[in-house]
Amino acid sequence: GQARNVINVLSADVVVVCGAGGAGTASEAAHALKAGRPLILLAVPQLWQEFFSALDSTVQSAADAEVCCDLIAAKLSAA
Repeated sequence: GQARNVINVLSADVVVVCGAGGAGTASEAAHALKAGRPLILLAVPQLWQEFFSALDSTVQSAADAEVCCDLIAAKLSAA
């Protein structure tokens, strides 16, 4: 259920959503925003980028793992 997704998000310093795996993946992204965790969208459809970015302007997107790792490093060094 939802408890696993909440635990995953609350135990993370940065949440990375990979692809558009379905309702569980979307749930983790939503929990990240609600919990104030930095959210990076990795290789997600444009619709997801638009939706989650409209909810929170700090959401970032990465097309590949290298860019995503750079964004994670920047978030962790800023903390």
